[in-house]
Amino acid sequence: MSTFAGTKPTDFRRSESQNDPASHIDLLQRYLKVIPFLIPEPEFVTPTILHTDLHMGNIFVHSAENSEILSIIDWQGVEFQPQYIAARYPRMIDYDTGEYGPMELTVPALPDGYAEMDKEQKMVARANRDAKILKRYWLVATLKNNPRLGQHFNKLPYRQLRVSLHYNSANSWGGDIALLREDLIGIAKLWHTFDDSPCPISFSEDELKRHEEDMEEYEAMRKSINIMKTTLGVGEDGWISNERYSAVKAVNEEWKESHMNRMSKEGQEGFENWWPFSDRAGQR
Repeated sequence: MSTFAGTKPTDFRRSESQNDPASHIDLLQRYLKVIPFLIPEPEFVTPTILHTDLHMGNIFVHSAENSEILSIIDWQGVEFQPQYIAARYPRMIDYDTGEYGPMELTVPALPDGYAEMDKEQKMVARANRDAKILKRYWLVATLKNNPRLGQHFNKLPYRQLRVSLHYNSANSWGGDIALLREDLIGIAKLWHTFDDSPCPISFSEDELKRHEEDMEEYEAMRKSINIMKTTLGVGEDGWISNERYSAVKAVNEEWKESHMNRMSKEGQEGFENWWPFSDRAGQR
């Protein structure tokens, strides 16, 4: 990276550290100091084939009345991973419920103060509770039928943080540096759960303050993209069907143009580079 990382195009959402190779190298050097302590016991690192796009659209069953799986398609992105990294909930139930430690097999309850919540808050609380219940049903069935997989969710401490660090360490330059820093800060705070030795990395108060600002920008960006996805009716990767392509493209271009018309020329360049739904007809 110190040799080949070039200047990125202007991007109005990017922090200064995102476009600074030295900032990435600094975090990656900290990553190398902690990663030897984060690799779990041998029972969790069995080499495993991972289908990276397993969703209901890629699973063919016999019929609505017979759920026997006949075939699974879209294997071009298959990977080999240590099992603790490959292990994941099926995409159709992988809700973010704010639970990152080992999953406890208890019946989730509504949060304290539920009775005092307004109608919308109660709806969110019930949806979060129901999502937790669904994930636990899946885990109970998995522990019964595939215990080697299930153990990763209720035995391995902070599995999700380890997995997040794995992916963000490889994607900070093309993704977002704030996510890698967030993971490393989390590791430093939880170090005593991984090893008894002193933590080999630390973050100054100034670094933590700047990181908090970066994360606020990142969360605002993510919220904006989620609103766009809902408005356009597109999936996680921005793909749409051929039947909806022309209509969604028109809405996308109209919305993009309306935003750019209110910006300066310099701002338009940055917004153009940031806009997440560029036109890539015929690609998936």
